Amino acid sequence: MNVHVITPDSNGRIEMYSDETKEILPGSTIYLDGNFLSVRFTGLKGSAEHPIRITNYPGKKLVIGNPDWSGGAYSSAIQLLECQHIILGSENSAADFVIDGSTSKARSSYFGINLRPFTDNVEVKNITIRNGGTGILAKTDPEKENPKTWYPNTVLENLSIHNVIITDVSTEAMYIGHTAVWWGWDETGKGYNAGAKPNNPAHTYVMPVKWKNVKIYQNHISNTGYDGIQASAMDQLEIYENEVANLGTRGTWGQNIGIIVGGRTTETNVHDNYAHDGTGEIFEFHGSGENNSSHIVHNNLFANSQSNGMGIYGLIDAATINISNNTIVGCQLFAVQVNGKYYETLANLHHNAFVECYQKEPSSSKYIRIMNNGKVEESDNKEFGSINSAEIDPHNYYHPLPGSPMENAGYRHKPQ
Repeated sequence: MNVHVITPDSNGRIEMYSDETKEILPGSTIYLDGNFLSVRFTGLKGSAEHPIRITNYPGKKLVIGNPDWSGGAYSSAIQLLECQHIILGSENSAADFVIDGSTSKARSSYFGINLRPFTDNVEVKNITIRNGGTGILAKTDPEKENPKTWYPNTVLENLSIHNVIITDVSTEAMYIGHTAVWWGWDETGKGYNAGAKPNNPAHTYVMPVKWKNVKIYQNHISNTGYDGIQASAMDQLEIYENEVANLGTRGTWGQNIGIIVGGRTTETNVHDNYAHDGTGEIFEFHGSGENNSSHIVHNNLFANSQSNGMGIYGLIDAATINISNNTIVGCQLFAVQVNGKYYETLANLHHNAFVECYQKEPSSSKYIRIMNNGKVEESDNKEFGSINSAEIDPHNYYHPLPGSPMENAGYRHKPQ
């Protein structure tokens, strides 16, 4: 086995460029030994059959990050640039591979794991991330003079994130994929998010690079300032068996969602998640209907939102989303809001349980709110005014008690 043991330099960091990392061959293992302020690799090239592993030294706990970071350089605990076929994290336990982020006033600009640019074919596993701004970021930003940074000239492939613990970040726990539909540059060359329908002929517009085949599963996320899991601009997305708790603690509208299936997403499947206790919508959908794309939201438990349980929207076109066997409980507004303001996404709702959700101004008792030509088809959903009338157990994932009128609707927890 080709092994490289790397220790911090005299400044407590390690930074290796392509001329150095080319000596690290596919199938190698990089052991990080010691406590690092930051770790940065450029140009690590594993292969599909022989990925490069970056992990803690056997039997030793690894800690990376700078709690005192207050701005400037080294704003990421770990950054991988132009790296392919990488496995990052402990082989055994998230307790053995720890990222300690910034706790300063500038912490929102600090990244735990930063996968950009052109880094793909990555597995992130068994890591604890605490504090800082964004826990995990994975995207490639457009550059005006570099067509490789535009879609469809480049597609990033194969990202999995699993068994990661993220807590107390001040922005998003996971920011995966680029949220801009179009990126623009003005007459001075300044870049900006140009929205879904840019129309200034004096500006230049491109679509950011997309991901293909992303899996986010069995992660535990808590106490996020902004969103829990935000995933945009990708084909083939699966989000499953995650717990997202106490989300959007900063209460910033539009940035306080539990799980977001964002714009430019196709072929998505969100299932078996437990997301609860947040200031914004627990789940939000902006996916695309391109090529009759399939979108599934199945067997999730979304509980205790200060807003809606689900928000179903259209960003670039109309999609169809099949929503089945979910339990939405304890939301201060509607269980499901479907807004067709821009595009008439169709929400197929069947065998869901809506419990103790209500409008703050109780002028309507409807659990499903349809706005601006939103489209909804319903069958076999159950609505209950209280946990007691639903006869469900709030201490056991809101499962139905024997004889519950919920019958076969709603969520059932599957032990991992």
